[in-house]
Amino acid sequence: MPKKDAASIRARALVFLIMFTVFRKIISTSKVILANIIV
Repeated sequence: MPKKDAASIRARALVFLIMFTVFRKIISTSKVILANIIV
């Protein structure tokens, strides 16, 4: 596997990981907000 391909795959994986983390954080935050609104 050429170095460039490996680097692009790693970059893509990193972006995916960051997006996944942000998405989870948004979901947990919205759950807290919804709980506060309901209570």
